[in-house]
Amino acid sequence: MKEKTEKCMICISTRQNTANLIPFLQFDFDLMIMLNTDHAQKEKWSEGLKQVLDERGKKIKIYPIGSGLDLVDMLQRIRGIVAQNAAVCWNIGGGQKMQQMAMIRVFEERLNKDRQDWACYADPSTKKIYKINGDKHNLKSSEFVIDTAITLNEILTIFQLKKRQSNKDILLWNRTGAESQAVAQFRDSSYFWDRDKRHGLLEAVIDNDKDQPEILKGLKHDYADYFEQIVQSEIIKILRAHAPGHHITEAWGNVRVKDKDNKEIAEWDVVLVTDFGTLIILDAKTGIFKSKDEDARLFNLEKATGFYGKFWLIIPYLFEDMDSETFTAKFGKKAKEMIRHPLDLNALNSNVLAITGQNKTLYIQKLRKNKAKVNIKRAKETDVALNDISTILNVLKLKKETSDDKTLRS
Repeated sequence: MKEKTEKCMICISTRQNTANLIPFLQFDFDLMIMLNTDHAQKEKWSEGLKQVLDERGKKIKIYPIGSGLDLVDMLQRIRGIVAQNAAVCWNIGGGQKMQQMAMIRVFEERLNKDRQDWACYADPSTKKIYKINGDKHNLKSSEFVIDTAITLNEILTIFQLKKRQSNKDILLWNRTGAESQAVAQFRDSSYFWDRDKRHGLLEAVIDNDKDQPEILKGLKHDYADYFEQIVQSEIIKILRAHAPGHHITEAWGNVRVKDKDNKEIAEWDVVLVTDFGTLIILDAKTGIFKSKDEDARLFNLEKATGFYGKFWLIIPYLFEDMDSETFTAKFGKKAKEMIRHPLDLNALNSNVLAITGQNKTLYIQKLRKNKAKVNIKRAKETDVALNDISTILNVLKLKKETSDDKTLRS
């Protein structure tokens, strides 16, 4: 029988199937051979990935391997599956140890027969793909920076999720420079940056008897919705200014997500999609954030992006307000709550960035009687550091490594 020469990658179906999609796209394979355990078949893990590959015009063949725990049975099956393939890439990044053992064993057998096989795996935590190749005598490894243009819709599809269609989500930015027309309809952000006008917003929020400022009229959640637009606007500016030197492929706003049972599980103010196949969720928060909120968001994030997703709070924390005695006198108890807010969030182990109006780190110092003070230098080791949203690419390590960086590291 004639050998098949198409470029193919064999892998194990896993709930974290982005681990299979990333190397498949980066190395531009023609065919994915997916091994499905009984559990993967029951959970339908392969269905979302198959849909993504079908829509990209790529081929996928799915083969059952039983329980995935019987090594003799798996070896027999896998040998037969790849027998007619001239060369195979073995993605060993997914599945359980027994399934990986079977894959590695057949990989070695084929090398001993002088097949031109090689292996790989992707590691989103290092943003690298690792390649293993050689011959029956020696193997060597090399690494590549992950750089795949996976979309939000593709990641949701892989995890058997979808956007709520009745909701008007907003494309804030992508690598082609596209954005939704809704961005042009955002409220005037200069209102937020004007101290007197911003204080007028806060007065309206604190005192419901005051007339609502014109800038908030028509917004369902008033100041909370306005601040959400401020955060989205800042993200657009950051991604535009630093493109193409970062790992973000898309940014979306106002995304609502439903599971396979059509139940809404999440509402995201900002979603950053990375080129290494993960999601970073930014939640613009003007009010009090509690432990149960954190737990619920992290649980739903894990559903939507697996183990590598990140969740960050973005809060308003203008230094010129927090360091002002006038602000404290004007807003009293509420001002004191706002000043100590980062300390409360830190106690919940929340990841926090802020809109501070500063290009340097602020430090929040805990004082007696449940009070706090903001400084531009660390006063005590226990001070909580607070970075401005403008530093997000550095803080979340989303900047691409330059040739200078590689030279320094070597």
